[in-house]
Amino acid sequence: MDKPDPQAPARDRGLWPGRYGRPDPEHHPGNLVTEADRPAEQGGRPQNLAGRARAALMSLLDAHHHGGGVGPDAYHAAPLAHPMAEGRFLAAAAIAAQTRLISQSQLRAMAEAALSRLNQAALPFAGGIGWGLGFDYAATDAREPFLITTAMIAEGLIELTALLPDLPQAAELLDGSLGAIQTWCRTESVLNADLGIALPIYSPTVRRPILNAAIYAISVHLRGQPDGLMADEFRSQLCEIRALRQPGIGWSDDPASPVIDLLHQCFILNSLSAGLPADQRDRAAEDLALVETMSLFSAAPGFLDTASLVAKPELPPAGGTALLRVGDAYLAIKPNPARLWSLGELLVTLSGRIADRVDGRSDRWRGYAAPVCEAVLMRLAAGDGEALYPRQRMYAAFGLARFMAAIRQGTGVGA
Repeated sequence: MDKPDPQAPARDRGLWPGRYGRPDPEHHPGNLVTEADRPAEQGGRPQNLAGRARAALMSLLDAHHHGGGVGPDAYHAAPLAHPMAEGRFLAAAAIAAQTRLISQSQLRAMAEAALSRLNQAALPFAGGIGWGLGFDYAATDAREPFLITTAMIAEGLIELTALLPDLPQAAELLDGSLGAIQTWCRTESVLNADLGIALPIYSPTVRRPILNAAIYAISVHLRGQPDGLMADEFRSQLCEIRALRQPGIGWSDDPASPVIDLLHQCFILNSLSAGLPADQRDRAAEDLALVETMSLFSAAPGFLDTASLVAKPELPPAGGTALLRVGDAYLAIKPNPARLWSLGELLVTLSGRIADRVDGRSDRWRGYAAPVCEAVLMRLAAGDGEALYPRQRMYAAFGLARFMAAIRQGTGVGA
């Protein structure tokens, strides 16, 4: 597989809209204008993508707030509150308020309720505080803090306190979570001989690094304390992880895993964007990685979720699996639709590129984001399965909030 020119238009690189099909013409970026962000006369339904995205975001935030954040999960059928969902909820609500989609008084009411739930669920963690899933999973129990859950809540608190710095409970929880992340990274990192770098382990029970969780926690800490004691070491680790990507394929969770996961690709790309200063970014490499990721996982009319590296491919592939050769490697791509949180995080990634407005490429990224946003809205509209799960719903809300902020920024709406 020849390496595409990252500076060439995506259509000329054969990377997007992907080997499985093209997005519908209605996804042209011209249809993303926000002028009509209001209900249409017929049936009160917004007609353009931005209007429908805004309506879905408002519905998600309102339902989570008034429902107390309670609901089932793919891994736990009984309804309960989910700390991870609260992290995404706080971030989405804060971005919505920053973009003037909700008022600061609405944000304050939402935040106070969510902070109360987080305070009740907080656990001692690495000399600070952390959060787990809230339910037993595999070898872990409901009271075990996870690095990724703690980082996700810290990110939500960072977004919240930037707008409402006068919430003492938010500041206290943020300080405790950032302190825990730093201590955990310092005292519970292990050297991965295959990667050649030391990274923090996932949890007290899962005592190995998971790449996306480690890089995400490092990036969140850099956002919260850019001049912290470990800031230089953290930035160096981000650059090292960036270099581990396999061209045309992506990052696996760890060297022992053959899985290339859409959600984890987006977590890593978002962590690089948020954690590194401009002079340490490699935008061309990051943009190429994003376009290759979209090409790999695109499947009309939506997206797929995972691929696996295989040493010796089965011919013909079984069960609708697509087989792709990349250099000397083979990827088996199963026909499993992308999960809602994968789509939400991909929308966050693309929205960041729209907001960057580098080299006049914002409209191109808007065009790429449109079918992803449509896929999120379609999955939510189904009203069953993962569309009922608070964690999945709040990933979607976070993506929609980032998307709305990015496109409204370009029109001056809500600025």
